[in-house]
Order: sequence, then C-alpha cells, then structure tokens
Amino acid sequence: MTSNTIQYGNSNNSNLENRALQQPGWFTNMIKRLDRLLVRAQVESAQARFKLRYKHQQQAESRQDMVRSLPLEEKLRLGMYHFMD
Repeated sequence: MTSNTIQYGNSNNSNLENRALQQPGWFTNMIKRLDRLLVRAQVESAQARFKLRYKHQQQAESRQDMVRSLPLEEKLRLGMYHFMD
C-alpha cells in the first residue's frame, strides 16, 4: 500500500517538474510571438506611411501638371503669376 502512495507521489512530482521545465519554453515562445507581432505592426505602419506619402506626391504632381497646362491668358485671369513661364 505504501509503495503505491510513493509511486503516485513521485509521478505527481515528476509531472510538476516537467511542467516547471516547460514553463521557460512557454515564456520564450510568448516573447517570440509578441516580438513577431510588434515587428509585423511596425512594417505595416511603415508601408501605410509610404503609401500615403506616395499618394500625396502623385496628387500634388497631378495638380501641378494641370496648372502648367493652362494657357497664359487663363493664368493671368486667375492671378497665377508665380506659375507663369
């Protein structure tokens, strides 16, 4: 009877020891996952900023092209003296 209790007690202890040994691995995995999540968020943020900057640049160039294509009389009528060639 006592041998069963000892074996049961040892098996419980070994399960706890196994869990204790697995904990650092679990924490390491969580840290790695958080790190990957943060890196992915930073990359997506940088891509969004680049796309927004590129969009604004394209819009500005489009407006400048429209103004440059106006005839001289129209530029004078609208008071766009600084856009005159």
